[in-house]
Amino acid sequence: MMTRHDFQEICNLASTTAKVHLVRLRKDRKLINVGLRNQLIYMPVPGYYGVSKDEEHPKW
Repeated sequence: MMTRHDFQEICNLASTTAKVHLVRLRKDRKLINVGLRNQLIYMPVPGYYGVSKDEEHPKW
């Protein structure tokens, strides 16, 4: 799991650029939000970023 700030720091991006990429990844259904509406926490969808397609999502 990671926040926008984590993504921004890992990829060395400005906050607005990181947000644009995260919105795109959510739209492409590669990431999902497992946090609150105003407190976004991202997690990869099974089949992406090293998560097995057979792995189930935790029950949110």
